[in-house]
Amino acid sequence: MACSVVAYVQVCYWQNTETLFEHALAVTDGNFVAHNNRDVALMRQGRMNEAVGHFQQAIELWPAYPEANKSLADVLTSAGKTDDAIRYYNRALQGRTNWPDAENNLGMALAQQGQLAQAVAHFTCARQLDQESATAYVNLGVAYLKLKDLDLALTNLSQAITLARQTHRRNT
Repeated sequence: MACSVVAYVQVCYWQNTETLFEHALAVTDGNFVAHNNRDVALMRQGRMNEAVGHFQQAIELWPAYPEANKSLADVLTSAGKTDDAIRYYNRALQGRTNWPDAENNLGMALAQQGQLAQAVAHFTCARQLDQESATAYVNLGVAYLKLKDLDLALTNLSQAITLARQTHRRNT
C-alpha cells in the first residue's frame, strides 16, 4: 500500500514534461540536465523567452554542455541573434563532434549573415554525417544558388528531391 501511495504522488509530478522537470529542479541542485530538458519543453510550446533563461542556467552549471549550447543557439537564431547563436553552435560542436543537426543549424546562421562559403562548409559536413538528410542537400543547393554555382545547386537540390521521395514512399 505504501508503494502505491508513493507511486501516486510521483505520477502527479509527471503530468507532462514541463512539470516533471520543474519538480526535478525543485528537489535537486545544479541539475543542468533538468534545466535543459525543461527548456526544450518550453521551446516546443513557443515560450522562447522563458527557455533562454533556463538554457543559460544549464550552461552556467556546465559551460561545455553541448545540448544546452545548441538549444540556446536555436532559440537565438529564431530571434535573429545570429552572432550569439554562432558562438553557441561552435561551443556545442566543441563538446560534441559529428553532430549533423548542429552543423546544419550553424550553416543556417552563417547563411543568414551572408557568410555563404562558411555556411557551405557546415552544410557539407552535415551532409557527410547524414547522407539521408534532405535538409542538408536543400541548404547546400540554396547556398550554391546564391553563390551562382548552378551546377552544384542543381545537383544538391535534385538529391534532396530524391531523398524526399524515398522518405515519402517509406512512410506511406
